[in-house]
Amino acid sequence: MDNIEMFMNELESELLKAKKSAFSTTQVVVDKHLMLDLVSRLRSSLPPVIREAAAIKRDHDGIIAQANDFAKKTIETAQAEAAKLISENEIVAQARADSERMLGEADENYRKMDYDARFLAYKILDENEKMLKDFIAQISENKKKLAED
Repeated sequence: MDNIEMFMNELESELLKAKKSAFSTTQVVVDKHLMLDLVSRLRSSLPPVIREAAAIKRDHDGIIAQANDFAKKTIETAQAEAAKLISENEIVAQARADSERMLGEADENYRKMDYDARFLAYKILDENEKMLKDFIAQISENKKKLAED
């Protein structure tokens, strides 16, 4: 910054000691090469931060557009991921509901089949019991006949 201050003082000094232009009270005649040299040295002594700031200012719209594009892509990615997670969650919920329904149906079928099997077994045993009672009655009657003859 000291160099900049020095160049500014030198520029000011040259302007103050310059000769007035003919027919004007505000215009002066300066050495073009000397002024261009001062401006060039002043420009080269500017800190890099100022040049970077100027470049950022020039590229302002592009930087903002890039930031907006990045933000938009980030939001779209997040929304897609959220939709995927919601969809997966819905699939899991549907699968749970289906499995609970299927377990209920299987339990109901088991109970019905168990009841039917028990009923059939009871019916068969009841018929066998009746047949055995008839056989025992027949045997008893045959034994009685044999004893009477």
